[in-house]
This record gives sequence, structure tokens and C-alpha cells, in this order.
Amino acid sequence: MTVNAFKPILWSASILERLQEAHVYGNVVNRDYEGEIKQHGDTVRVNSVGPVTVDDYTINTTNLTPQVLHTAGQPMVIDQIKKFYFAIDDVDKAQIKGGVMDEAMEEAAFALSNTSDDFLATTLAASVATANILESGAKDSSTSNPIITGLSSGDAEAYNLLVDLSTRLNKANVKAKDRWIVVDPEFIGLLLKDQKFVGFATSGSADTIKTGAPGAGAVGGGLGGMLKTLTGFNVHVSNSVPVSSSVLTILAGSKMACSFAEQIPEGQPEAYRLQTGFLDAVRGLHVYGAKVFRPAALAAAYVKYS
Repeated sequence: MTVNAFKPILWSASILERLQEAHVYGNVVNRDYEGEIKQHGDTVRVNSVGPVTVDDYTINTTNLTPQVLHTAGQPMVIDQIKKFYFAIDDVDKAQIKGGVMDEAMEEAAFALSNTSDDFLATTLAASVATANILESGAKDSSTSNPIITGLSSGDAEAYNLLVDLSTRLNKANVKAKDRWIVVDPEFIGLLLKDQKFVGFATSGSADTIKTGAPGAGAVGGGLGGMLKTLTGFNVHVSNSVPVSSSVLTILAGSKMACSFAEQIPEGQPEAYRLQTGFLDAVRGLHVYGAKVFRPAALAAAYVKYS
């Protein structure tokens, strides 16, 4: 494809679509206000109402007085901005079969997705309600007291951590709908080695677990279905799980906990012919922001593998 044939509107939509396909954390939060942003620096004012009171009612006796609900507004600022900028030499274009620009754009979307997922994971981890944090020893809500997890004697079991995280959300009255958990590949590996999990229900469970193809970061097939049935979570796998000094923050929650919005600004990406060589160049911006509105709808476990 030549620079003259480049259509920013079409490529903007294409990048956004590929971003959403590649996201993990970006797909476990809600995007209720995404249509309201256009550029970096935009602010969305999000209004929420307090709880509704339920009272007794006696026929022909109770006087009906409405509870006046008050709204509380919180801002979500689109304060993140990232760029991509690459060039393709005419010689390389001639030697590569297929749509080289398509492949380059896909790589750009994947890189942007990883960066924004890292931001989202950090934002979520910093916002978990203290009562919903699982840690070992003294409860100081820091990663200095991780739960040693593995298959050795005395180690915590990965499956039990899923149950405990689900229990914390249940105690916080978090709705069961749209619950999720994001784990790293090693955590999934521990689950597959856990006889209590693998041997659940029938002798055919192991075969069921092995089937199914993951898509968009979600655990697919039997494994995803089995975990959801047992713990109430949609299970996702990501290499963006927050980690500090070998301690991982395994996050779980509900989609209602956090709002996320992203956009490719109008007129982006843009393509042009470089004057310094025989190259077509493409550059673009990605703006986004997130806000945790319900910290109690998140839970976390600080985990260190043995």
C-alpha cells in the first residue's frame, strides 16, 4: 500500500479493533464512557448514586415518603498518551510478500495494547480495598508479605487462592455477574498440576481441561469453563500481571469496579514520504485513561512461587 492510499479513519478503526482484541486487563473493565473522549486531556465526569434504602410496608398504614437520591460526580481524566512511529524501506517492501503495512499496524496495536494493559494493571492493583487483599503474616497491605504458592509441603495451593478471592468478593456483596481474574502462565500451570482441581467431577476432567483454544487472553475451552463453574470467575492469562521483587499481584474483580477509555485521536495515524530516504513513514498517538470507582469490587492476592 502506498502513502497516497492511506486512509486515517480506516486505520484508526482498525487499530482500535486490534487493540481490543489484544487487551487482557482492558477487557475486564467497563468502557461505559469511551464515546465521550476525543483527545489527550479530556475529562469525563462520572455520576453515581448512593444505595437505595428498603423499608417495611404495611397496607393502609405506611405513609410513603420517597428517599431522595443524591449523585456524586468523579472525574476520569484521559491522562495517558503514547506514540508509535515507524518507517518501511522500499527495498524491504519489495522483498516481503503480502501486506507489510497490515503486519506493521498489527505489531503497533499489540505494542500499544501491552503498554496500556500494564497501566491498567498498575491502576487496579493500587486501588484494591484493604479488606479484599490476601497476604501472609502481618496484614500491612503490601507485597512484603506474599503467600508462598506451589506444590511443595506447606505451600498454598493455587486453586485455594481462587476460592479465597471469590470469598472476599462475596463478603463485599459484589455481584456475581462479569467477575474476572487475571493470572500469569505459571499460575495456570500450578492449577493443571493440582489433583484436587484436575480430578474434579469425573475421570474425564483432565481431557476436558486440555481442549479448547484460548482467545484474546482468555482461558478457553474446558479450562475456562471449569474455573468459572467452580469459582465464579472468567479466567484470563496475561504476562502483564504486576510483579515486584518476584511477588505477583493476582487481581480479581467485577467489570463495574473500573472504567477505561481509549482513543486514536482524529486524523491519526498519519502517513507520509520521508525525504531522507526511500521510505514510507507512519506515526500515530494512542490516548487513554482509567478510574477505579468501586475499590470494594476488586480483590488481590500477593503471591510468590516456591
